[in-house]
Amino acid sequence: MAEVNHAMQEFTGVATESESSNQHKETSKARIERDSKDRQCFLDFLRQRNPFTEVITLRNIETGVTGNDLVTVDIEKDIGAKVIKKWKTKV
Repeated sequence: MAEVNHAMQEFTGVATESESSNQHKETSKARIERDSKDRQCFLDFLRQRNPFTEVITLRNIETGVTGNDLVTVDIEKDIGAKVIKKWKTKV
């Protein structure tokens, strides 16, 4: 079947497989434009919700909601270690 396909491509002047392999989907004009648009959308998102600010509290990058002093998920390992140490001293 591949031979028939190749023969038809040669007969009709359509690019052969080696020539058409350069026409990869990722390099098409439409794909490049879409990628550029998506990249710009992502950059706009980050500009509005900069994750690299000096804020020291936990913050949801999507909503902007920040955690207060009661939120301890960022130090959970330390808290767990203290709890285990406390248990060991009681045993």
